[in-house]
Amino acid sequence: MPELNLQALYATQAAAVDVVFGLTAKTLDAYQKLTAFGVQTMKESITDSQETVRKVLATKDRIEIHAVQASSIEQAAERGSASVAQANAIMAALRDDFQQVADAHYEASKRNLQDVIDRLSQQTTPGDALSAWLAALASANTFCESVHQASKEAVELTGSQIANTAANVRAMQRAKAQSARAAAKL
Repeated sequence: MPELNLQALYATQAAAVDVVFGLTAKTLDAYQKLTAFGVQTMKESITDSQETVRKVLATKDRIEIHAVQASSIEQAAERGSASVAQANAIMAALRDDFQQVADAHYEASKRNLQDVIDRLSQQTTPGDALSAWLAALASANTFCESVHQASKEAVELTGSQIANTAANVRAMQRAKAQSARAAAKL
């Protein structure tokens, strides 16, 4: 029976632990950014609401109130759209970080596994159990490669769908604001 050198496997496991801690730190950084962004958005919303109430209280008739409301709705829609875009940018950066790390780790793991398979293949004779196991392992490796590629494509598709949804939301918000302005003019 051939002797295995498991140092490469141990190194891969140590690298995986480093990856987990690195991704945890990146996730916490993104959470911190989103939290700070949320607090800032709330502060701005309170300030804008206060300003709108002051304007409404200073109006003299119903038409001015409708104009203030329409303006307020339009500004809120624009800020909401910008907020969604900024939150999406933070999450997209985190997703890209995860994807880069996952791709690098996947490639390194694949190379290490292939090295183990190659070394073991050189030490086996055709027809023994280890040779059959290595063939099965090579097939599993090919299957994992296919799954990895399909997962990557699914993530890209989901990202484009999210971007399309955000664009549709912005368009609906603009249409709603224009409708409110038109109603205020009546």
